[in-house]
Amino acid sequence: MAAGKVNALLSENRNVPRDVYDLYDLSRRGADPSGLWSAQLPREVLKRKRELVWAKVDGIRFDQANAELLPYIPPDLRATINESRWDEMRTEVAEQVVKWLDVAIPLARTAEEMNHDPKSDADLAGR
Repeated sequence: MAAGKVNALLSENRNVPRDVYDLYDLSRRGADPSGLWSAQLPREVLKRKRELVWAKVDGIRFDQANAELLPYIPPDLRATINESRWDEMRTEVAEQVVKWLDVAIPLARTAEEMNHDPKSDADLAGR
């Protein structure tokens, strides 16, 4: 599940606050897709994905979350998320995704070893 959410988060044609919110929850629950990534994806792909994390998360601002996410979550949770808290959540998510990738990268094989195209845009969900 976390791998699929990271894949969605880093998608070029997607910029959705729900991905940040869900990844925040998944990371708090102990999710860790690094084993899946290191087993199924070339090191080069993981490194490229790592370079995208901070810019992508930074682009999902509170005004967007306020319009697209907060109206659809339970009122008790909604009341706890203001702009400052949203920024903290975004930071925690970016840090966690980078940590997962940092674990996976040295364990992953190269594209050549996996007989993959090193320039492919592989799916982080392992599909």
